Amino acid sequence: MDRTEEHSWMAVVGRAALLSTAAVAAALVAGSQAWAQAASAADAGTGVQEIVVTAERRSENIQTVPLSVSAITGPALQKLGVINFSDYAVMVPSLSFGTGNDYDLSASRQVTIRGVAGTNTTSFYINDTPVPLSLDPRVLDLDRIEVLRGPQGTLFGASAMGGTIRYITRPSDSNSNHGSIDAQAFDVNKGGAGYDISGVYNLALIPDVLSMKVSAFADYQPGIFTREYGIATTPGYTVPASQPLETQKHVGDDRQYGGMVTLTYKPPALPGLTITPMFIYQHDKTNGFPVADYSPDNLVQIRPLNVPQYSEDRWLFGSLSARYDAGFGSFISSTAYFHRYTMDFEDSTEAVDVVYGSYANPPLGTTYEASPSPLYVPTNQITQEFRFESAFKGPLQFITGVFYNSTRNRRFSDQYEPYDGAGDPAFYENVPHFSQELAAYVSGTWKPTDRIELSAGVREAYLTYFTSYDAGGWMNGGISNSPTSHYETATTPRFHGQVPVR
Repeated sequence: MDRTEEHSWMAVVGRAALLSTAAVAAALVAGSQAWAQAASAADAGTGVQEIVVTAERRSENIQTVPLSVSAITGPALQKLGVINFSDYAVMVPSLSFGTGNDYDLSASRQVTIRGVAGTNTTSFYINDTPVPLSLDPRVLDLDRIEVLRGPQGTLFGASAMGGTIRYITRPSDSNSNHGSIDAQAFDVNKGGAGYDISGVYNLALIPDVLSMKVSAFADYQPGIFTREYGIATTPGYTVPASQPLETQKHVGDDRQYGGMVTLTYKPPALPGLTITPMFIYQHDKTNGFPVADYSPDNLVQIRPLNVPQYSEDRWLFGSLSARYDAGFGSFISSTAYFHRYTMDFEDSTEAVDVVYGSYANPPLGTTYEASPSPLYVPTNQITQEFRFESAFKGPLQFITGVFYNSTRNRRFSDQYEPYDGAGDPAFYENVPHFSQELAAYVSGTWKPTDRIELSAGVREAYLTYFTSYDAGGWMNGGISNSPTSHYETATTPRFHGQVPVR
């Protein structure tokens, strides 16, 4: 492993105008609701606008929702130049994030709301479907982003003790053809030129029946780090004569591209039914890790050998949502498939040679030997949810549903080099993981007056979990295998009330 620590390089490189605007916006507001309204008003330029959210699975003004909610509207996101997760996350109260404790950098981001940390404590949704929390989707033409603080499992199927982040996309329009293109070019100190190009187009295929929206983007963020190799970094060790002293600039650049296609179909023979398929693909690749050696104000990475480092992340998301409005309520089915492949290629030369070299047979010498360390993580996830949302004429409403999720992933690491004198590889591991969750939930709300609202709900979940750690190599002390399986049930109640006190 590199002796590195995470560097907040957005403060050095990232879009100075964006960060300045975000800092001013965050400083001027005193709460999440006020901030959301101010951002929307800034876009409209005409005063405070009503912000409608679906934090309780029904459309409500954010000022009347009896939950702690932050909402950032689509126009505000566009005006502030928000592109990535970190662009808006720094402006949301009680939300914190950082690189997780996994070895892979591309898929290990951890997010907490209200400080509630741990497995499955925060959920991340695209519309009605949960996706991995480490994902950073670039979804164009968003209607809004909602951040819900507090337990949400009785309203949304996935487990979420700390809270939920939701990307709500704007549906396609079956009555007009329109689109837009946005292009930006910029220059980053110590990095060079960069660009961001995106476009959205809405096509009305059959008026009031069928429409399609297509969006795509390409983005290049220059790297600001300099990599120097051919330098001994540990006293007593030497660089082989075959490795000259060389320098590589613009390390840590980031290239992204992707697109989304969504359809909206309202069959004339079944009034009240809306069918919405959606497909998203994104690809992200870097030529090095955006990390600094030893201190965050240092932009030079010093290595003994020229072992390239880079990461790649590509994923595909497909969903099919069907909603039937029966007058007294709506029946919803949401089906989704998610596939992701990440790869982190790291230089582990220093760690292997210096820290573990004595375990080889015979022990490694004091001349550096290259130790490339690739890590591959393929993930497949299937999600299904059925729910009913009431629309009764009266003070009592309820939501009930069932949720199912199946996730399979596998962690491969084949850090074979250097081999020891007996021909054994340095290290390799294979860690399969399978989890399956089935949950049922119900939530009721009683609103006797416009100012009083009481709600209660419960979620019953059943979880099956299996993993196995299979490893080998002289760093591991030989071959090891440790399978683990687990089954558990959990009952999560939730109570909430809003009673104004004069």
